[in-house]
Amino acid sequence: MKTKTQNILFPMLSFHERDRRFNLARKMMAAQGVDCLIVAGGGFDEPDAWFTNDSHGGTVVFPLKGEPVYLVHRAIHGITATEVNRRRGILPWIENYQAWENLAEGLISAFKSLGLEKGVIGLAGHWSLVPAVTAKLPDLKFQDAMLPLLVPMTMFKSDEELAMARHSANIGEQACQAMLDVVKPGVGENEVVAAIAATILLHGAHANLAITQTGAGFASLAWGPPLWVIQAQKPPIITKSDLVQSEIFPTYAGIQTQQQMSVATAPVLPLVKEMGAVARRSYEEAIKFIKPGVTFGALCDVMKKPLDEAGCWNFTPLCHSMDPLILCSPMQTMVEELPDLKKYHTEKYHTPAFAREFVLKPGLILELEPNAVRDNQRVNLGGTVIVTETGVEELNHLSTRLNIKS
Repeated sequence: MKTKTQNILFPMLSFHERDRRFNLARKMMAAQGVDCLIVAGGGFDEPDAWFTNDSHGGTVVFPLKGEPVYLVHRAIHGITATEVNRRRGILPWIENYQAWENLAEGLISAFKSLGLEKGVIGLAGHWSLVPAVTAKLPDLKFQDAMLPLLVPMTMFKSDEELAMARHSANIGEQACQAMLDVVKPGVGENEVVAAIAATILLHGAHANLAITQTGAGFASLAWGPPLWVIQAQKPPIITKSDLVQSEIFPTYAGIQTQQQMSVATAPVLPLVKEMGAVARRSYEEAIKFIKPGVTFGALCDVMKKPLDEAGCWNFTPLCHSMDPLILCSPMQTMVEELPDLKKYHTEKYHTPAFAREFVLKPGLILELEPNAVRDNQRVNLGGTVIVTETGVEELNHLSTRLNIKS
Protein backbone atom coordinates (compact mmCIF):
# COMPACT_ATOMS: atom_id res chain seq x y z
CA MET A 1 0.00 0.00 0.00
CA LYS A 2 1.41 3.37 -1.00
CA THR A 3 2.02 6.02 1.62
CA LYS A 4 -0.70 8.68 1.62
CA THR A 5 0.16 12.33 2.09
CA GLN A 6 -2.52 12.56 4.78
CA ASN A 7 -0.51 10.08 6.87
CA ILE A 8 2.79 11.97 6.63
CA LEU A 9 3.87 14.57 9.18
CA PHE A 10 4.97 17.97 7.84
CA PRO A 11 6.08 19.94 10.96
CA MET A 12 6.61 23.70 10.70
CA LEU A 13 8.87 26.13 12.52
CA SER A 14 6.99 28.46 14.85
CA PHE A 15 7.03 32.23 15.28
CA HIS A 16 8.44 31.52 18.75
CA GLU A 17 11.50 30.12 16.97
CA ARG A 18 11.66 33.19 14.74
CA ASP A 19 11.61 35.48 17.77
CA ARG A 20 14.32 33.41 19.47
CA ARG A 21 16.56 33.76 16.42
CA PHE A 22 15.91 37.48 15.99
CA ASN A 23 16.53 38.20 19.70
CA LEU A 24 19.75 36.16 19.67
CA ALA A 25 21.00 37.94 16.57
CA ARG A 26 20.31 41.37 18.03
CA LYS A 27 21.91 40.49 21.36
CA MET A 28 25.11 39.39 19.61
CA MET A 29 25.07 42.38 17.26
CA ALA A 30 24.75 44.79 20.17
CA ALA A 31 27.63 43.11 21.99
CA GLN A 32 29.86 43.57 18.93
CA GLY A 33 28.74 47.11 18.07
CA VAL A 34 27.09 46.13 14.78
CA ASP A 35 24.20 48.32 13.62
CA CYS A 36 23.04 46.10 10.79
CA LEU A 37 23.80 42.61 9.51
CA ILE A 38 23.80 41.74 5.80
CA VAL A 39 23.50 38.04 4.95
CA ALA A 40 23.92 36.84 1.37
CA GLY A 41 21.67 33.89 0.63
CA GLY A 42 21.98 30.84 -1.55
CA GLY A 43 24.89 28.43 -1.57
CA PHE A 44 25.21 25.17 0.30
CA ASP A 45 23.94 26.36 3.71
CA GLU A 46 21.40 28.96 2.48
CA PRO A 47 22.07 31.28 5.46
CA ASP A 48 19.25 33.64 4.48
CA ALA A 49 16.76 30.91 5.39
CA TRP A 50 17.77 31.15 9.07
CA PHE A 51 16.21 34.62 9.13
CA THR A 52 13.41 34.19 6.60
CA ASN A 53 12.20 30.59 6.96
CA ASP A 54 12.25 30.75 3.15
CA SER A 55 14.81 29.61 0.62
CA HIS A 56 14.93 32.09 -2.24
CA GLY A 57 18.64 32.91 -2.34
CA GLY A 58 17.94 36.53 -1.43
CA THR A 59 19.80 38.97 0.81
CA VAL A 60 18.75 39.69 4.38
CA VAL A 61 19.12 43.23 5.74
CA PHE A 62 18.79 42.74 9.49
CA PRO A 63 19.02 45.95 11.58
CA LEU A 64 19.75 46.17 15.26
CA LYS A 65 16.66 48.35 15.51
CA GLY A 66 13.75 48.28 13.10
CA GLU A 67 12.16 45.67 10.86
CA PRO A 68 14.34 43.50 8.59
CA VAL A 69 14.20 43.64 4.80
CA TYR A 70 14.56 40.71 2.39
CA LEU A 71 15.93 41.60 -1.05
CA VAL A 72 15.26 39.18 -3.89
CA HIS A 73 16.31 39.44 -7.53
CA ARG A 74 12.87 39.47 -9.12
CA ALA A 75 9.27 39.51 -7.90
CA ILE A 76 8.78 35.98 -9.14
CA HIS A 77 11.60 34.91 -6.80
CA GLY A 78 9.86 34.72 -3.47
CA ILE A 79 7.39 37.59 -3.49
CA THR A 80 4.61 35.91 -5.45
CA ALA A 81 5.22 32.66 -3.57
CA THR A 82 4.93 34.55 -0.29
CA GLU A 83 1.58 35.96 -1.34
CA VAL A 84 0.36 32.47 -2.26
CA ASN A 85 1.37 31.32 1.24
CA ARG A 86 -0.55 34.22 2.82
CA ARG A 87 -3.69 33.03 1.10
CA ARG A 88 -3.09 29.62 2.64
CA GLY A 89 -2.68 31.09 6.11
CA ILE A 90 1.11 30.74 6.24
CA LEU A 91 2.66 34.09 7.19
CA PRO A 92 6.22 35.17 6.37
CA TRP A 93 8.84 35.72 9.05
CA ILE A 94 9.91 38.94 7.33
CA GLU A 95 7.11 41.17 6.04
CA ASN A 96 9.20 43.49 3.88
CA TYR A 97 10.17 41.60 0.70
CA GLN A 98 11.60 43.77 -2.09
CA ALA A 99 12.64 42.91 -5.64
CA TRP A 100 15.79 44.60 -6.96
CA GLU A 101 17.63 43.88 -10.21
CA ASN A 102 20.53 46.00 -8.91
CA LEU A 103 21.35 44.63 -5.45
CA ALA A 104 23.67 47.51 -4.52
CA GLU A 105 20.82 49.97 -5.15
CA GLY A 106 18.54 47.73 -3.10
CA LEU A 107 20.95 47.81 -0.17
CA ILE A 108 21.30 51.59 -0.39
CA SER A 109 17.52 51.97 -0.39
CA ALA A 110 17.15 49.63 2.58
CA PHE A 111 19.85 51.43 4.59
CA LYS A 112 18.19 54.80 3.97
CA SER A 113 14.74 53.50 4.93
CA LEU A 114 16.19 52.19 8.19
CA GLY A 115 17.99 55.45 8.98
CA LEU A 116 21.36 53.77 8.52
CA GLU A 117 23.24 56.31 6.45
CA LYS A 118 26.11 55.90 8.88
CA GLY A 119 27.11 53.12 11.26
CA VAL A 120 28.76 49.71 11.36
CA ILE A 121 27.53 47.07 8.93
CA GLY A 122 28.38 43.42 9.52
CA LEU A 123 28.79 41.65 6.19
CA ALA A 124 28.37 37.93 5.53
CA GLY A 125 28.94 37.91 1.78
CA HIS A 126 28.54 40.54 -0.98
CA TRP A 127 31.89 42.23 -0.36
CA SER A 128 32.05 43.12 -4.05
CA LEU A 129 29.10 45.49 -3.55
CA VAL A 130 30.81 47.62 -0.88
CA PRO A 131 32.40 50.16 -3.29
CA ALA A 132 29.05 50.88 -4.97
CA VAL A 133 27.30 51.27 -1.60
CA THR A 134 29.97 53.48 0.01
CA ALA A 135 30.02 55.70 -3.08
CA LYS A 136 26.48 56.76 -2.09
CA LEU A 137 26.79 56.24 1.69
CA PRO A 138 30.41 57.05 2.59
CA ASP A 139 29.82 57.09 6.36
CA LEU A 140 29.04 53.39 6.53
CA LYS A 141 31.79 51.12 7.86
CA PHE A 142 31.81 47.44 6.84
CA GLN A 143 33.32 44.57 8.79
CA ASP A 144 33.33 40.80 8.43
CA ALA A 145 30.42 39.10 10.21
CA MET A 146 30.73 35.50 9.03
CA LEU A 147 32.88 33.98 11.78
CA PRO A 148 32.27 36.61 14.49
CA LEU A 149 28.46 36.67 14.18
CA LEU A 150 26.69 34.43 11.69
CA VAL A 151 28.45 31.18 12.56
CA PRO A 152 28.09 31.34 16.37
CA MET A 153 24.45 32.48 16.21
CA THR A 154 23.45 29.62 13.91
CA MET A 155 25.78 26.80 15.01
CA PHE A 156 24.11 25.62 18.22
CA LYS A 157 20.51 24.56 17.73
CA SER A 158 17.38 25.15 19.78
CA ASP A 159 15.06 22.32 20.79
CA GLU A 160 12.77 23.21 17.90
CA GLU A 161 15.65 23.10 15.41
CA LEU A 162 16.88 19.78 16.78
CA ALA A 163 13.39 18.34 16.31
CA MET A 164 13.61 19.38 12.64
CA ALA A 165 17.05 17.79 12.39
CA ARG A 166 15.65 14.50 13.68
CA HIS A 167 12.80 14.76 11.21
CA SER A 168 15.20 15.45 8.33
CA ALA A 169 17.43 12.53 9.34
CA ASN A 170 14.41 10.24 9.55
CA ILE A 171 13.50 11.15 6.00
CA GLY A 172 17.09 10.36 5.06
CA GLU A 173 16.81 7.00 6.82
CA GLN A 174 13.74 6.17 4.75
CA ALA A 175 15.62 7.18 1.60
CA CYS A 176 18.42 4.80 2.63
CA GLN A 177 15.89 1.99 2.96
CA ALA A 178 14.48 2.83 -0.46
CA MET A 179 18.00 2.62 -1.89
CA LEU A 180 18.65 -0.70 -0.17
CA ASP A 181 15.37 -2.09 -1.53
CA VAL A 182 16.17 -1.10 -5.13
CA VAL A 183 19.86 -2.06 -5.42
CA LYS A 184 20.36 -5.44 -7.11
CA PRO A 185 22.10 -6.77 -10.21
CA GLY A 186 20.39 -5.64 -13.42
CA VAL A 187 19.03 -2.36 -11.98
CA GLY A 188 20.22 0.96 -13.42
CA GLU A 189 21.93 3.56 -11.23
CA ASN A 190 19.22 6.01 -12.37
CA GLU A 191 16.59 3.83 -10.70
CA VAL A 192 18.50 4.07 -7.43
CA VAL A 193 18.75 7.87 -7.63
CA ALA A 194 15.05 8.11 -8.52
CA ALA A 195 14.05 5.99 -5.50
CA ILE A 196 16.08 8.19 -3.16
CA ALA A 197 14.68 11.45 -4.58
CA ALA A 198 11.10 10.18 -4.62
CA THR A 199 11.26 9.24 -0.95
CA ILE A 200 12.66 12.61 0.09
CA LEU A 201 10.19 14.62 -1.97
CA LEU A 202 7.24 12.51 -0.81
CA HIS A 203 8.02 13.58 2.76
CA GLY A 204 8.20 17.29 1.90
CA ALA A 205 11.96 17.75 2.04
CA HIS A 206 14.27 19.33 -0.51
CA ALA A 207 16.13 16.61 -2.38
CA ASN A 208 19.54 17.95 -3.33
CA LEU A 209 20.78 15.69 -6.11
CA ALA A 210 22.35 12.72 -4.35
CA ILE A 211 26.03 12.06 -4.94
CA THR A 212 25.86 8.57 -6.41
CA GLN A 213 28.47 6.33 -8.02
CA THR A 214 28.33 2.69 -9.00
CA GLY A 215 31.43 0.53 -9.29
CA ALA A 216 34.21 -0.96 -7.23
CA GLY A 217 37.84 0.07 -7.65
CA PHE A 218 38.73 3.41 -9.23
CA ALA A 219 35.07 4.19 -9.99
CA SER A 220 34.46 4.48 -6.24
CA LEU A 221 36.62 7.63 -6.20
CA ALA A 222 34.37 9.58 -8.61
CA TRP A 223 32.52 11.37 -5.82
CA GLY A 224 29.97 13.74 -7.29
CA PRO A 225 26.63 13.84 -9.09
CA PRO A 226 25.84 10.81 -11.23
CA LEU A 227 27.98 10.96 -14.36
CA TRP A 228 24.92 10.53 -16.60
CA VAL A 229 23.52 13.78 -15.17
CA ILE A 230 26.72 15.70 -15.91
CA GLN A 231 27.13 14.28 -19.41
CA ALA A 232 24.58 12.46 -21.56
CA GLN A 233 25.30 8.73 -21.34
CA LYS A 234 23.65 5.49 -20.32
CA PRO A 235 23.57 5.03 -16.53
CA PRO A 236 25.64 2.10 -15.26
CA ILE A 237 23.86 -1.19 -14.63
CA ILE A 238 24.52 -2.82 -11.27
CA THR A 239 26.25 -6.21 -11.46
CA LYS A 240 27.30 -8.93 -9.02
CA SER A 241 30.23 -7.97 -6.74
CA ASP A 242 29.38 -4.32 -7.32
CA LEU A 243 29.33 -1.31 -5.02
CA VAL A 244 26.74 1.45 -5.07
CA GLN A 245 27.42 4.50 -2.90
CA SER A 246 25.23 7.54 -2.39
CA GLU A 247 25.55 10.63 -0.24
CA ILE A 248 21.97 11.65 0.51
CA PHE A 249 21.06 15.26 1.43
CA PRO A 250 17.49 15.74 2.71
CA THR A 251 16.81 19.32 3.82
CA TYR A 252 13.73 20.06 5.90
CA ALA A 253 12.88 23.46 7.44
CA GLY A 254 16.33 24.67 6.44
CA ILE A 255 18.05 21.85 8.34
CA GLN A 256 20.12 19.54 6.17
CA THR A 257 21.20 16.11 7.34
CA GLN A 258 23.34 13.65 5.40
CA GLN A 259 23.49 9.91 5.00
CA GLN A 260 26.45 8.19 3.32
CA MET A 261 24.84 4.96 2.16
CA SER A 262 26.93 2.12 0.67
CA VAL A 263 25.46 -1.11 -0.67
CA ALA A 264 27.63 -3.99 -1.94
CA THR A 265 26.18 -6.81 -4.01
CA ALA A 266 27.23 -10.38 -3.32
CA PRO A 267 29.70 -11.93 -3.52
CA VAL A 268 31.40 -8.92 -1.89
CA LEU A 269 34.96 -8.21 -2.96
CA PRO A 270 37.39 -8.71 -0.02
CA LEU A 271 38.86 -5.20 -0.31
CA VAL A 272 35.39 -3.63 -0.34
CA LYS A 273 34.48 -5.53 2.82
CA GLU A 274 37.74 -4.53 4.51
CA MET A 275 37.38 -0.83 3.65
CA GLY A 276 33.82 -0.96 4.98
CA ALA A 277 35.07 -2.43 8.26
CA VAL A 278 37.78 0.24 8.60
CA ALA A 279 35.26 3.02 7.99
CA ARG A 280 32.90 1.48 10.55
CA ARG A 281 35.67 1.41 13.18
CA SER A 282 36.32 5.10 12.54
CA TYR A 283 32.61 5.82 13.05
CA GLU A 284 32.48 3.79 16.28
CA GLU A 285 35.53 5.58 17.70
CA ALA A 286 33.88 8.93 17.00
CA ILE A 287 30.68 7.88 18.78
CA LYS A 288 32.68 6.85 21.85
CA PHE A 289 34.69 10.08 21.83
CA ILE A 290 32.14 12.84 21.20
CA LYS A 291 31.04 14.82 24.24
CA PRO A 292 30.90 18.48 25.28
CA GLY A 293 34.33 20.01 25.90
CA VAL A 294 36.39 18.08 23.35
CA THR A 295 37.74 19.89 20.31
CA PHE A 296 36.85 19.29 16.69
CA GLY A 297 40.53 18.75 15.91
CA ALA A 298 40.74 15.97 18.48
CA LEU A 299 37.67 14.33 16.91
CA CYS A 300 39.37 14.42 13.50
CA ASP A 301 42.44 12.73 14.99
CA VAL A 302 40.36 10.01 16.67
CA MET A 303 38.56 9.21 13.43
CA LYS A 304 41.80 9.11 11.45
CA LYS A 305 43.55 6.61 13.72
CA PRO A 306 41.72 3.46 12.49
CA LEU A 307 42.59 4.45 8.92
CA ASP A 308 46.26 4.93 9.79
CA GLU A 309 46.38 1.55 11.52
CA ALA A 310 44.94 -0.15 8.42
CA GLY A 311 47.21 1.67 5.98
CA CYS A 312 44.28 3.65 4.56
CA TRP A 313 43.52 7.30 3.89
CA ASN A 314 40.43 9.44 3.33
CA PHE A 315 39.51 11.14 0.07
CA THR A 316 36.49 13.11 1.33
CA PRO A 317 36.01 14.42 4.90
CA LEU A 318 35.81 12.10 7.90
CA CYS A 319 33.53 14.58 9.66
CA HIS A 320 32.19 18.10 9.40
CA SER A 321 29.65 20.38 11.04
CA MET A 322 26.17 20.81 9.64
CA ASP A 323 24.01 23.90 9.28
CA PRO A 324 26.44 25.59 8.76
CA LEU A 325 29.18 23.46 7.24
CA ILE A 326 32.08 25.50 8.60
CA LEU A 327 34.13 22.83 10.40
CA CYS A 328 35.68 20.20 8.16
CA SER A 329 38.29 17.48 8.70
CA PRO A 330 41.31 17.09 6.41
CA MET A 331 40.59 15.35 3.11
CA GLN A 332 42.44 14.04 0.08
CA THR A 333 45.06 13.19 2.69
CA MET A 334 47.17 10.94 0.44
CA VAL A 335 45.99 12.07 -2.97
CA GLU A 336 49.52 11.49 -4.23
CA GLU A 337 48.59 7.80 -4.29
CA LEU A 338 46.47 8.56 -7.34
CA PRO A 339 49.01 9.42 -10.05
CA ASP A 340 46.28 9.65 -12.68
CA LEU A 341 44.95 12.75 -10.89
CA LYS A 342 48.23 14.69 -10.71
CA LYS A 343 47.59 16.43 -14.01
CA TYR A 344 44.42 17.95 -12.50
CA HIS A 345 46.36 19.75 -9.75
CA THR A 346 44.49 17.94 -6.97
CA GLU A 347 45.56 19.20 -3.54
CA LYS A 348 45.14 18.16 0.06
CA TYR A 349 42.74 20.06 2.32
CA HIS A 350 43.98 20.98 5.80
CA THR A 351 41.59 21.94 8.60
CA PRO A 352 42.08 25.63 9.62
CA ALA A 353 43.33 26.35 13.12
CA PHE A 354 40.04 27.93 14.23
CA ALA A 355 38.20 24.74 13.29
CA ARG A 356 40.66 22.43 15.06
CA GLU A 357 40.35 24.50 18.23
CA PHE A 358 36.54 24.66 18.09
CA VAL A 359 35.04 23.18 21.27
CA LEU A 360 32.02 20.90 20.89
CA LYS A 361 28.92 21.95 22.84
CA PRO A 362 25.38 20.59 23.20
CA GLY A 363 23.15 21.44 20.27
CA LEU A 364 25.89 21.12 17.65
CA ILE A 365 25.00 18.98 14.62
CA LEU A 366 27.83 16.95 13.13
CA GLU A 367 28.13 14.69 10.13
CA LEU A 368 30.29 11.61 10.70
CA GLU A 369 31.19 10.28 7.26
CA PRO A 370 34.30 8.09 7.50
CA ASN A 371 35.67 6.84 4.22
CA ALA A 372 38.59 4.47 3.83
CA VAL A 373 40.75 4.28 0.69
CA ARG A 374 43.44 1.79 -0.26
CA ASP A 375 44.56 0.43 -3.63
CA ASN A 376 42.07 2.65 -5.48
CA GLN A 377 39.14 1.26 -3.48
CA ARG A 378 36.99 3.62 -1.40
CA VAL A 379 34.07 2.84 0.91
CA ASN A 380 32.12 5.67 2.54
CA LEU A 381 29.52 5.42 5.28
CA GLY A 382 28.04 7.67 7.92
CA GLY A 383 25.15 9.70 9.25
CA THR A 384 24.16 12.75 11.27
CA VAL A 385 24.65 13.09 15.04
CA ILE A 386 23.82 15.68 17.69
CA VAL A 387 26.16 16.62 20.54
CA THR A 388 24.17 16.26 23.78
CA GLU A 389 24.79 17.22 27.42
CA THR A 390 26.29 13.78 28.11
CA GLY A 391 27.64 12.61 24.74
CA VAL A 392 26.07 12.07 21.35
CA GLU A 393 22.73 11.16 19.78
CA GLU A 394 22.85 9.12 16.57
CA LEU A 395 20.16 10.05 14.05
CA ASN A 396 20.96 7.43 11.40
CA HIS A 397 21.69 3.71 11.44
CA LEU A 398 21.31 2.08 8.03
CA SER A 399 23.98 4.27 6.48
CA THR A 400 26.55 3.86 9.27
CA ARG A 401 27.73 0.42 8.09
CA LEU A 402 28.37 -1.32 4.77
CA ASN A 403 25.13 -2.94 3.62
CA ILE A 404 25.36 -6.24 1.73
CA LYS A 405 22.67 -7.26 -0.75
CA SER A 406 22.71 -10.99 -1.44
